[in-house]
Amino acid sequence: MRSDLAGLAASTLLAATSAAEIDFARDVEPILRARCAECHAYGRAKGEFSLETRESMLAHGEAVVLGDAPASLLLALVRGDDPDRFMPPKGTRLDEREIEILTRWIAEGAAWPEEVALRNSWIAPIRPRRPTPPSGESPHPIDRFIEGHATAQGVELAPLVDDRAFARRASLDLVGLPPSPEAVEAFLADDSPDRHERFVGQLLEDQGAYAEHWLSLWNDLLRNDYRGTGYIDGGRTQITTWLLGALESNLPYDEFVATLVNPTPDAAGFANGIVWRGEFNSAQSPPMQFSQNVAQVFLGENLKCASCHDSFIDAWTLEDAYGLAAVWSEAPLELHRCDIPTGRTAIAKFPFDEIGDVDPGAPRVTRLKQLAALMSSPENGRVARTLVNRIWARLFGRGLVEPVDSMSSEPWDPDLLDWLASDFADHGFDVKRLLVQIASSQAYRRAATPAPRGEVFVFRGPVPRRLTAEQTLDSISMVAGVCPPKRAAPAAPGGSASEFVRSSVVPADSLMRTLGRPNREQVVTTRPQELSMLQALELTNGAAYADLMNRAATAISARTSDPVDAIYLGLLSRPPTAEERILAAEILAESDPPAGCADLLWTITMLPEFQLLP
Repeated sequence: MRSDLAGLAASTLLAATSAAEIDFARDVEPILRARCAECHAYGRAKGEFSLETRESMLAHGEAVVLGDAPASLLLALVRGDDPDRFMPPKGTRLDEREIEILTRWIAEGAAWPEEVALRNSWIAPIRPRRPTPPSGESPHPIDRFIEGHATAQGVELAPLVDDRAFARRASLDLVGLPPSPEAVEAFLADDSPDRHERFVGQLLEDQGAYAEHWLSLWNDLLRNDYRGTGYIDGGRTQITTWLLGALESNLPYDEFVATLVNPTPDAAGFANGIVWRGEFNSAQSPPMQFSQNVAQVFLGENLKCASCHDSFIDAWTLEDAYGLAAVWSEAPLELHRCDIPTGRTAIAKFPFDEIGDVDPGAPRVTRLKQLAALMSSPENGRVARTLVNRIWARLFGRGLVEPVDSMSSEPWDPDLLDWLASDFADHGFDVKRLLVQIASSQAYRRAATPAPRGEVFVFRGPVPRRLTAEQTLDSISMVAGVCPPKRAAPAAPGGSASEFVRSSVVPADSLMRTLGRPNREQVVTTRPQELSMLQALELTNGAAYADLMNRAATAISARTSDPVDAIYLGLLSRPPTAEERILAAEILAESDPPAGCADLLWTITMLPEFQLLP
């Protein structure tokens, strides 16, 4: 009887529908990926039923009967004809529109392009994996991985940069400032075989410079700033004092993450998010901000799509996004689909329940403790992988996984990523040790090599990187001896901040914004590397940049009548060539000292050698 009623309903529905023929890519594939693929595709075939291809779908006899929707078990299961046996067994049920699409698709013959497969040979592991570095002549394990990768791909690695270029690259990368001429000369005079590793270690010993440089990255990631939306009316709070203290003390990263997820009062600004004024949609509420931000920053997953509806591009569902939000929420949290209430209450859950879960019935304080424990658990390899990938992208211009917020994607060298992540975790989540490990490798010292567009990425060396806004302005200010008058950020508890006020600890002005410092109302994990028209105009003819050049030139001219060496050694970490010295003298002679010095300074800062890391 039930089967007859189902058939009648399906026939009536089909007769009432006069829409155009169903298109697989537009209509069907998004439903299969969002609702079915987690159990029946990407290498999984629960109940021995696979939806990876049309062939595998039809191999399960009664599941899909071409041209006969009422006889197809798939439809009976998604409709829930049998209350004890329905699909999907968890998550959002298919709505009437989605069932109608599948019904018509099967009735029309279930067209499915041969080239389309819901298949992914790569399934990102969650738990740690500890591959053994390959054998080889190089003493550095990273280089043995890279050499194996290059051999397998049949490519030649880029040559090594000279030691002057290495010193400038490492100093800008690790502390955000060019090396002093004295530091460069001391490094060049060192002929010990471990001089590169020791130079990196010496840079990282400057706790204040290290903390104030990496503060910019973490301010971008954690939406922390000194002014902006929410700060005036108390709907947003800074975490700068805590963050600088954590960076200065090199707080182990697992503790760093656990504190931000289950925060102490001085670290709560990230978890609390922004209380928006006026109207906003349900996906922008503080609990949903917590869900999106924790997943993106620490797990490398973007839940923004799944905060409105089941994602069309990955396996994350509305229940996943709301489940993580419910861990934080103080009150029951109703699911909203595309801002429409569903009448269902979110159940607190951890996105990767295979390594554990939170107790949805526990008080909020307990749920947050449980979440922090799961995030910092030795069984959770995703947190370490995500941080290692971000650091690699920062130092090489491109992550082992790209984009860096798509950690379910396949790395170009999975073994290298997993070895780095497990080694990082096994050594106490020591971020500075990780930086030394990477920056002391020959891979890091190779010349910047553009990655061909549209091709599968193959590592040859770092890709070209532009200086950040903070690196650009701090480099000029350091050479000239000028800097902002006072810091907006409070000093770290350790008190090792230098008298030189860094760009990272002051509010962004128009020049910083133009050069790429972002608005931190959203999580920013990468800054654009392409030079924009606005940036080109500011650098070539902007009033703010011209004012900086004039102030810097006035300060330099007051110290010396021959600024050529100071500018070259300070900004490029090398002396000028004989030809460059002649050209520089000509520029200086064209105007009075401050104006001529400003012209020379502007000329040097326009060079790709200054604008790009070596």
